[in-house]
Amino acid sequence: FLERLGLHPKPPDPRARRVGSRVEARRLGHWEGDPLRGHGERALGLEKVLYCEGAPPQNPWLPENLSVSALEDLVTCPFRFYVRHRLSLRGDEEAGDGEEGGFLHEVLAEAVGQALGAGKGEGREVRAYLLERNLERVFSEVEGRWREDPERPHLVRRRDWPFRKVGLLGMLRKALEKPGDGLFPEGSRVMEVEKGVEGTLEELGTIRIRGRVDRVDCSQDGLVLLDYKLGSNPPRAKHPEQGDLSLDFQLPVYWRLLGGGGLVYYPLPKAQRKGAKVELDQLRKALEGAAERLKADLYPPDPDLKGKACWGCAARSVCRRAR
Repeated sequence: FLERLGLHPKPPDPRARRVGSRVEARRLGHWEGDPLRGHGERALGLEKVLYCEGAPPQNPWLPENLSVSALEDLVTCPFRFYVRHRLSLRGDEEAGDGEEGGFLHEVLAEAVGQALGAGKGEGREVRAYLLERNLERVFSEVEGRWREDPERPHLVRRRDWPFRKVGLLGMLRKALEKPGDGLFPEGSRVMEVEKGVEGTLEELGTIRIRGRVDRVDCSQDGLVLLDYKLGSNPPRAKHPEQGDLSLDFQLPVYWRLLGGGGLVYYPLPKAQRKGAKVELDQLRKALEGAAERLKADLYPPDPDLKGKACWGCAARSVCRRAR
């Protein structure tokens, strides 16, 4: 067939190392004649200056505002902050795995908001309202919006979405059906959903910190800030003294910005409320360290001592940390 096309294939010369593309040649270190060679050499020189010699940058970058999640990344690993929030690079994790959390947050916000609109504010009332088929209805509404909007993540357009959908709905129903001190405990009242929070922290100067609390409840002990989590365990930031991932950060920062309140994480897979511990001294040290990183405008890889922050990190494919 090849001869009919005028092609006469020959076996490669075993003495020559042949590559099929410039990308493969770069991986093998063959840069002769490559148009990117000069750019690469200049970039490598800049990397040596910034991360090996530690020279201060000529034009330090100070943001006007930062999200709480960006601040948590900066405290946990400066390089992850740099990749995610300075370069805005997309991670290489499997498509859709990082979108389920956003989808569930929208479903819960819409469902609880509709319950409040229907005059159902007490915990037991909200719980009963959602269990009366309203959860499935809101789930379908959000699914439809995501499917029709091309700007939305493509989670609901994945071929395995029907199977994921069953699992996510089951997870939400399990959390709702749990009696007692569950997602909507007895004696509590939902006050706000998706409460925007913004303000400054003395450690960070004039930089405005912004974020959003999933829910604000009122209990017998006062206001409670509640944050849904798709993971089985609440997130932790790098502890400034111990160097491990053990510092409660996100909710304590909201606690500082709002001036108090009870703090509760709710990992949906476990359907179990978990309190957050406020370590004021350690939180201040973590924020001061973040301020120093921003002023120096240097973001080397510096995760926790055991490298747990690297597990599943979206920046791992470009990270320069020695393994």
